[in-house]
Amino acid sequence: MTMQETNESNNPDIRPWFKEPWLWLVILLPVSAVVAGISTVIIANNNAVEMVNDDYYKLGLAINRNIDAVTKAKSLDIKGRLFFSPDKIQLHLQSNGDEITDQILLDLIHPTEKRLDKHFKMKSLGHGVFSIENSIPVSGRRYIRITSVENQWVIKSEINITTGETFLLSAK
Repeated sequence: MTMQETNESNNPDIRPWFKEPWLWLVILLPVSAVVAGISTVIIANNNAVEMVNDDYYKLGLAINRNIDAVTKAKSLDIKGRLFFSPDKIQLHLQSNGDEITDQILLDLIHPTEKRLDKHFKMKSLGHGVFSIENSIPVSGRRYIRITSVENQWVIKSEINITTGETFLLSAK
């Protein structure tokens, strides 16, 4: 009889290594940490934050132009009524001057999700009335930005859009 056979016959509690529960517990903890780390990296890459802008310097320089456009809208006393129906968006603008052109830009900006932003180029129907067909209904909280095509003036507001409601806008 060899020495190994003698040890095994004397100690019946010796089991193979893969049947030891403490070993699996020690192996499972680091493996689960690696799996969780990889999952976190995948989730972070697929759901990247869009609110951070890489071009912050140019945005900072544009603030002065934006302030000038808001001041111009105040001096022209531009006011408007914005109406959302299920199939179209209608805007009525009034001004002290002749600065309201045949086309204006309407931006409906979602506070957190860029993919939900909507940008419209509205054409005049005459007498300060602008309208555009909208096949995709817009609802919920939005930042509104109405501006001339040349960016000479701008009206900004924050509204909670519901279909069939009229919103009053003015330069602030």
